[in-house]
Amino acid sequence: MVRSLFVIGLLAAVSPAVAGVVAEIDADGLPVGVAPGRLLVSGWFNGSSVLYSINPDGSVSGTTVSNHGGAATVLAMSDNGRYIVGFDDATGHGLVWSSDDLTAPTAIGYNNNPLGVNDGGVAVGDWGASAAIRWTAATGVEHLASPSGFVGHGAIGVSADGSVIVGASSPESASGNWQPAVWDEAGWQLLPGADPRIRGFAAAVSSNGRVIGGLLGNLAAVWLDRELVRLKDAEGENFRGMVLGVTDNGYAIGTTDLYYTHEPAQDDSRGFIWHPSFESVMWFDDWAAAQGLSLPGPIKGVRDVMFDGTELHFALEGSVYYAQVSVAPAAVPEPSSLVLCGLLGGVGLVRVWHRRWRT
Repeated sequence: MVRSLFVIGLLAAVSPAVAGVVAEIDADGLPVGVAPGRLLVSGWFNGSSVLYSINPDGSVSGTTVSNHGGAATVLAMSDNGRYIVGFDDATGHGLVWSSDDLTAPTAIGYNNNPLGVNDGGVAVGDWGASAAIRWTAATGVEHLASPSGFVGHGAIGVSADGSVIVGASSPESASGNWQPAVWDEAGWQLLPGADPRIRGFAAAVSSNGRVIGGLLGNLAAVWLDRELVRLKDAEGENFRGMVLGVTDNGYAIGTTDLYYTHEPAQDDSRGFIWHPSFESVMWFDDWAAAQGLSLPGPIKGVRDVMFDGTELHFALEGSVYYAQVSVAPAAVPEPSSLVLCGLLGGVGLVRVWHRRWRT
């Protein structure tokens, strides 16, 4: 499919400033990672995975990500754009790339599926169908121990210092239903709202480890300092969708496409954005328009977000692939301070995780 990479120009003085870059690319795949001036597009199984650089003059250059020339599928990129994780299409070996060399990754072993990576190159994921892993160049693969009463774990996202890892756990009492979970120095713990009767997972964690986003059943969820916030729609009802990315300053993004988290979005799916200051979840198209952005078509999914201290960078599925918007670096409010009206009463997962989710 052909998409546009689009970053809109300057706005009126009353609106937030937007990067003055306009660029277009032809891309066949799905965006899975974003960093300042960088966009990672996955070709998904024998397609071409490409890291695009967006230059200040509006020009775009792309470099194919491969395993010594062989096809590889990329799954995620660190916020600083320095590290990429994925796997070899032919062998299934997990791979970690440095942006300094996108053709010679480090192999981390067969059946080790790295699903997330931080700015220091700490990769997390799963081994097979039951063991969460953490990998660094210094230590290699480490299995994150499963406590008694659980049959498996999977890691999806990791904080900047590596101390907080999020994903899913499968308690023995949950009859195979994976539950949103977090790992820290105390080990694996289920997040508030986990219910053995429904499936759920935590898909993303902010760099500072305070904001977690994911899914409970078919409803979007955010945890602020481990306290659950159920996102609400404009009518005050629980919002149907999944959170795929969060930022240190409290933004959460995602899609209403609940079944194919890293495949092209369904025709009727929509991308959304949320912040504790919003009265409810907003469609990304509407939020962009409120910022003065004129998008050429609908946004079906917001797949990743990164905040660099002054600007939000988005990886988008739909009429555009990338957007960049300046926002105030507001602190995340305490969960107890959230107004009930409209808020409490408002990878990227990967194909391998999706397979487990459907079983």
